[in-house]
Amino acid sequence: MKKVPPISAKEKAEPSPNRYRDRVVIVVASVVMGTILCAYGYRGGILEGATHIEFIIICWLYVTACYVVLSLISKKTVALDRTCAWDISFYRRAVLQLFYCWLAPTAVVFAVFLLSSFILPLSLRESTFLHIDIYIAALLLLLVNTCYVLAFYMMQADSLREKLRLERNAWEEDGARKNAAFAKIAAEDKKVIQSLKEEILVLKTNFETYKDAIRVGNSVDKPAEDDKIYLHKLGATTRRIMHSEIALFFMRDGIPWFGLKNGEEHLATEKTLSEVHKAVGDDFFLVKRSYLINNNAIERCVRRSDKRLVLFLCDKQKTEVLGPVEPDENLEKRILKVVDILAERNKYGM
Repeated sequence: MKKVPPISAKEKAEPSPNRYRDRVVIVVASVVMGTILCAYGYRGGILEGATHIEFIIICWLYVTACYVVLSLISKKTVALDRTCAWDISFYRRAVLQLFYCWLAPTAVVFAVFLLSSFILPLSLRESTFLHIDIYIAALLLLLVNTCYVLAFYMMQADSLREKLRLERNAWEEDGARKNAAFAKIAAEDKKVIQSLKEEILVLKTNFETYKDAIRVGNSVDKPAEDDKIYLHKLGATTRRIMHSEIALFFMRDGIPWFGLKNGEEHLATEKTLSEVHKAVGDDFFLVKRSYLINNNAIERCVRRSDKRLVLFLCDKQKTEVLGPVEPDENLEKRILKVVDILAERNKYGM
């Protein structure tokens, strides 16, 4: 037979289904049971000749006796819960409960009434009120034990309901975590699919570029520089922009932009001018680490009286780019490959 584990200190500090808070109930039940027994004793005739004070004292004695009996039943019930709980061995517990908490107290009450009958007058020894009080006491004690059993199973039901509620909350939390995980996986899959779409679009664009290059590869009227294309990616859109349409790349708020000859400005695909330079090649040259100028976009170059160069571009906005303060021989050689460097005259007038 499975033994019930002893109650730990934590379980003693917290109420459990096997423990009862019945002190107030015992007091109320003692008063009710004592009053009932006194009422039947009075109606039986044994208390009719008693004075008011004697009647009150006898009532208190009845109440005290009921309180003692009910307290002993409560303590014995708690002890049985520790050694033989209802949910572990029901039939054995039922036998022990009936014996210790009903038959034994009833026998004690019967013995007390029987002994007290010897001190009563002879005319009252055979009074029926004694038998009635014994029957009432037996029924009341049986009712008390029934209430303990009902209280135990009500506590068990509350405990089971709380357990089911906690399990339901755990299932709901687990379901929420699973839904969140599925949503995260779906979002990651969506990103992967979007990335694959962009890669397919880039490959398609490269294929179109190679196809156009093959188609115009044998043309002698068109310079080779016109075949070069800059791939401008903006989200899921990729544009093919000819190098000949770009005037310059420049930095704005730490981010590279590029301007077209028709005056439009767009955010560059790359993150730095160095990456842009690698992408566009030698058709563009760097000025002051802030500008990438297209060779074909330079209209003229003027050297000011302070030896500083000024580049004039042939875009719609007539952009002017100032060269470095200190003379740069490499920059001057690069510019001379495209246009002549003119001296300042009449404030750039020619």
